[in-house]
Amino acid sequence: MASRITCSLFACLLAIGLLWATGCSTPPKAEAVDLSAPGWTVRQGQALWKPGANKPEIAGDVVVSTHLTAGSYIQFSKTLPIVSGRITSAGWEFENIAENKRYSGGGKPPKAIVWLQLLRAIDGQDISDRWTVARPSSDFVTLEDEFRGERLQIQVQK
Repeated sequence: MASRITCSLFACLLAIGLLWATGCSTPPKAEAVDLSAPGWTVRQGQALWKPGANKPEIAGDVVVSTHLTAGSYIQFSKTLPIVSGRITSAGWEFENIAENKRYSGGGKPPKAIVWLQLLRAIDGQDISDRWTVARPSSDFVTLEDEFRGERLQIQVQK
C-alpha cells in the first residue's frame, strides 16, 4: 500500500515537473508595422462591423495594407484603434484593443476571427466556409457568418 502511494506521488510530481518545464508561453509580439516602408500598398476606407447577433453595429475607419514579403495588416478604428490584425509567412496576430486581448499563432489564422479571414480573402486565399463572401466591386467586400450573426463590410479606396 505504501509503495503504491509513493509511486502515485512520484508520478504526480513528475507530471507537474514536466508541465512546469515545458510550460505554455505566449509567442512574442511581432515588430510594429511600418506602413511607410517601401513595398506596402495601403488602402483606407470605411467599415461597418456587427460583432454578433445581439450586438450593435460599429462604424469606423479601416486601413488595409499588403506587402509582397511582409504579409498583410488591417486596423479598424473610431477615434482610437479598436482591433488590428496581421498575417505574415511566420503566422498571424490579432489584437482587440477595446477588450485588451491579444492572440497569435503559427499557420492559418482561426476561422472565427473575421478580420483575419478578410485579409485572406483580399489576398485571394481560400477562407473558412463558415463565412459567406460578397464582392460587388473591387473596393467593397462583405463577410458574414449567419449562424453567429457576425458581419463585416468594408469599402476601401485604391
